[in-house]
Amino acid sequence: MPMHDDEYARIKPVIEMGQRLHISLQHQLVEKGVQPIDVLIAATWSAFHLAKAVHGSPTLAISWIRDTADVMERQLMEGQAAPD
Repeated sequence: MPMHDDEYARIKPVIEMGQRLHISLQHQLVEKGVQPIDVLIAATWSAFHLAKAVHGSPTLAISWIRDTADVMERQLMEGQAAPD
């Protein structure tokens, strides 16, 4: 099931906490010499594996990631700030 606006509002505190953890890890890895693009690739694969664990299928995982990216894009285009 894709994440819709009402779902986003419900889990916003979890999103913000997760972002803080991921950004902290990003900084730690970059300080150790890892390139930011490599951190991004790793994070993308992690998102895939998490979505696959939830949905049970690689195809459904990719679909969910696409749907979620669409929601994020719509929110940004509507002027909503990205969670910090």
